[in-house]
Amino acid sequence: NNTEHSKHFSEGWYRIEDIGGTLARWSNQTAVLRISLLPQDTIMTFVATPYLSGQIVDVVVNDTLIDTIDINGVWESYQVMIPADVIINHAITRIEFRHTIAEYPENHNRRLATAYRDFSFK
Repeated sequence: NNTEHSKHFSEGWYRIEDIGGTLARWSNQTAVLRISLLPQDTIMTFVATPYLSGQIVDVVVNDTLIDTIDINGVWESYQVMIPADVIINHAITRIEFRHTIAEYPENHNRRLATAYRDFSFK
């Protein structure tokens, strides 16, 4: 359920909304997720769609770049492995999504990079 996880969405996220028939949330240029993770290798899975084609996102966990992903499909699933050594000694893990592209739609006051849904951690 997306609403119970809203406390994890820190700066750079917009509210959950219907995006082409799917409940998701848009991110700004940089968006931060905060979550408590066990100190072990963790696979983060999510579904995303870019606002504009050619989107590239750096995934930075506790100030360590762990992956760079091309977000190019519509509602495609992505996986990122978060190594245990970047989680250890952090009560709350800070996951930053740093997008190369973020634009203001015409007549709009929100800067959109990528829409995300269905985060899971295993």
